[in-house]
Amino acid sequence: MSEIQTSGVLVVGPRPLPEHSRVRVWIDAGSGGGHEVTVRTEHLTLSDRDNGQGSRAIYELRTFDRRG
Repeated sequence: MSEIQTSGVLVVGPRPLPEHSRVRVWIDAGSGGGHEVTVRTEHLTLSDRDNGQGSRAIYELRTFDRRG
């Protein structure tokens, strides 16, 4: 089975991120309410859309497509 990294999904999570851990982030569903999920911090990258302020930050959650 192989994994292909796909484009990131924007999520909101704590600032700063703990190293090598898991955190709960908010994913906006777009139409209707969003939801919270737990993700590994190494799958999050600070988004260019984040303003660098506050206790919450905008991240890109790397997603993977598993094939095989």
